[in-house]
Amino acid sequence: MIIPGVILILLWSLCLQFIFDHSIEKKFNWKSAFISTLSLTLLLKSDSMFVWLMAPLFTIAPKFVLRHKGKHFFNPTNLGIVLCLLLFSEFSWVSPGQWGRDVFFIGLLLFAGVFVCHKSSRIDTPFYFLGFHLLFLASRTVWLGDPFTIAIHRVQNISLLIFAFLMISDPRTTPDSKKGRILFCATVAGLTYYFDYVLYIRESLFYALALTSLLTPILNNIYPGSTYQWENQSLASS
Repeated sequence: MIIPGVILILLWSLCLQFIFDHSIEKKFNWKSAFISTLSLTLLLKSDSMFVWLMAPLFTIAPKFVLRHKGKHFFNPTNLGIVLCLLLFSEFSWVSPGQWGRDVFFIGLLLFAGVFVCHKSSRIDTPFYFLGFHLLFLASRTVWLGDPFTIAIHRVQNISLLIFAFLMISDPRTTPDSKKGRILFCATVAGLTYYFDYVLYIRESLFYALALTSLLTPILNNIYPGSTYQWENQSLASS
């Protein structure tokens, strides 16, 4: 997507965030809209302007509508992508290998991702997920008798890192406790493997996260922890 298009989508997202914040007399949380839109434009692809009008709405509106005990019920950006894929399947897609495997960009993204996760007190979450994801891939590699370089090659993917560091690390949609987050990440990785290698669904990451998000309230009840508050941090939830 060209820069002017990204700017227009960002402005539209900020307008939506402002309208929803104002409707509940809440301070304008522009950082939340910015991070959500950043992930959205990096991962979702479409040639339809209508899709790009709806995608930010699907991303921001659920933050105010689908909530459980003060937390988002779904990761906003992930839900926006999933709804576009389901409702506008002919005009929306995700290309897992679109960013290639350039070492420089991988390092840059890791740095930015670690920074965001550190600020959100969820530095552990992406590493749990990537660890389980690699474990499933390595198990498949052993079972098929393939070299381990194949499993390593599959995790050297920019889209996967964007997903891990900018989406699954969202503290408002992941379990509050460490045990809960470990089970959460294991479930996302397991469903991703199932969708990838059994159902052959290309957008497996996003569907896996959307379904696993339904377990967050249950995991919070089983393994209670302190609810995260963005007011004490410098970055807003995606």
